[in-house]
Amino acid sequence: MKTCFTILLMLCSAALFAQSAEKLYGNWIKVRTIYKDGSELNDYDLIKYNYTKFSFSKPDKCTIALSYDQWGEPVHFMLGFDELFIKNDKEFVLNQLHIVKFSADTMILMQQNNGSWDDPACIKFYYVPESAFQKANPLTADDIVSVKGTDTLYRASEKLYAGFNGDASFHMLEQSALGDLHGETPLKNHFLATFIINKDGTADSLKIVEGINPDFDKQYIKTFLKLKNHWVHATHNGKAVSVQMKDEFRYLSSAPDFFERAKPGMLADEEMKAGNYSLAIINYTKAIRNSPYAGEYYYKRAFCYLATDDAADACSDLQKAKELGTYAANGLIKRFCQ
Repeated sequence: MKTCFTILLMLCSAALFAQSAEKLYGNWIKVRTIYKDGSELNDYDLIKYNYTKFSFSKPDKCTIALSYDQWGEPVHFMLGFDELFIKNDKEFVLNQLHIVKFSADTMILMQQNNGSWDDPACIKFYYVPESAFQKANPLTADDIVSVKGTDTLYRASEKLYAGFNGDASFHMLEQSALGDLHGETPLKNHFLATFIINKDGTADSLKIVEGINPDFDKQYIKTFLKLKNHWVHATHNGKAVSVQMKDEFRYLSSAPDFFERAKPGMLADEEMKAGNYSLAIINYTKAIRNSPYAGEYYYKRAFCYLATDDAADACSDLQKAKELGTYAANGLIKRFCQ
């Protein structure tokens, strides 16, 4: 009798897990981050406002992306009674998250701290389905590139973007095809391209705004053309629309160069956490000049400006951080610059 009950319990548990997984499939966007005790994270902590997207698909696949147009590394997931396990393809558990709440419209996950779930410093992450996130962030005039007759070309963002149908994201496939071509007589360390995904899901109008070197740019174009029919059109109000996408690469010439360029940013971080905001501003300014990844430094310098009551310079830096792809800047812009 006891054996039959155990088997029945296992079957019921499996059925419940299957039902939960069905609700889980799709994209979930982080909308809030707080400590377990309800207190707020510090504004200079990028994790507070950064963009995070969980994408779950059958049977147990998962990606975690920090940008709307990236997929992140493919991993696997497994649901427990109140836990979400993130695993690699060898079944090694990479992360274990406590499921505080899970429904069709809300997912709250908690990360343990110092090996404990009871620590007040455990961080809680609030997620909503991507459709709900986009509905709460309607398009504005700033999201429109151009209007021709009845056709509107939108600028891709977290609010609206084209999908990609491939084994990896478009950016990752381009990166794989480009290999080490950026190291062959590089002219610049920054590559930026824009292109349009039409209403029928085809890609065209590729424009290399800033190239690396002739071989790099040529291979990029070749791969772009090879993948031009692998896109899925964007949808707005139930209708297919055209969007302008962008793709970007940033490189450093060498590892020693990277560490040398990183020093001012590291010093600035220490000064900021110590409350020495004026010194932090000086070092963040150096870091901005030295780094191709300046978005994060603009964001942190903006926090220092806010701490010294310089709202004008802070908002200027936040706008630059946003333009450079630092999504977290949106959080401070909404609080201090509108």
